[in-house]
Amino acid sequence: MGEYAAGPRNSLGLFLKNTRKGTNRGSSITDVFQEEVDDSSFADSEKKEFLGDDYTRLTTFGIVWKYNPFGIFNVTAEILYDSDERIGGRVIGGFAF
Repeated sequence: MGEYAAGPRNSLGLFLKNTRKGTNRGSSITDVFQEEVDDSSFADSEKKEFLGDDYTRLTTFGIVWKYNPFGIFNVTAEILYDSDERIGGRVIGGFAF
């Protein structure tokens, strides 16, 4: 995220995130890689594949505004758009001690 100080209490930023998620074996860190040796036993496989040919890609970008009026209180507002044509936003605020 790139951020620009628009004043002593305001800042504006751009947000960009690109994620890929696979659907094949090996796309999760918890996948077990074993090959069947015969009908009742398995052996660890040396061949492991991450993501592979079958994966989905999601790119998200947006604009972020941060406001800090009093030092210990801040507000962050985001407007996000992703490659699945979904638009979202959120406002977060609170006290930081």
